[in-house]
Amino acid sequence: MPGSAKTDSGAQHVNAFWQPALARNQIWRTLLGTLIVAVVYIAVMVAIFFAANLYLGLPDAALAAPDTPRAMAVFFATFLGIHLGLVLALALLHRRGYASLFGPTRRLAMGHVFAGLAAALAIGGALSALMGLEHLVLPQGTSPPLRLNLLFTTWAAWLAPAIALIFVQILAEEALFRGYLLQQLRARFRSPLIWAILPSVLFGALHFDAATFGVINASAYVLN
Repeated sequence: MPGSAKTDSGAQHVNAFWQPALARNQIWRTLLGTLIVAVVYIAVMVAIFFAANLYLGLPDAALAAPDTPRAMAVFFATFLGIHLGLVLALALLHRRGYASLFGPTRRLAMGHVFAGLAAALAIGGALSALMGLEHLVLPQGTSPPLRLNLLFTTWAAWLAPAIALIFVQILAEEALFRGYLLQQLRARFRSPLIWAILPSVLFGALHFDAATFGVINASAYVLN
């Protein structure tokens, strides 16, 4: 909003990541856009679950708590609804395309991608090493036991489809929380307590799962 003390002018941030959101950064647009994404996601999820039940013979219980490769594939496919919701919200409310979620250049900054990948691998490796020691500091029953439930041939057959579907899921969440919401809030507010922290808190809260991971682990996930 021009003249607002809370916003930045487009001329000052031509190449900034949030620049595509500057033209239409009103809060009502962001809230309505988020609602559109949620509604479309739920509609697509219901449609995919219905099709899986009808054509694949997967019962409702298997879809609600997927524990087989086929059920997991169906679950990950539901995240296509977030992508579709973002396409609609961006077009209807912000007059911009999906690619603008990657910034004004509309392409990935591969240097950032590799830096993030290196950081993720380092953190993942450190956490994996600590998993063997968690029983020394965490109460019994905090973490669910690990179990092998797939034959190697089954695992190998599902590896490529699983990677593709997991990418669909990861990209959907990142596009929504660290693309759409971060851009819209950063274009409207200068404080990182709003545009950086709020999407992260929402993301973590939606992944709180004490039943699966225990209260301590689930809470730590949200805080991280």
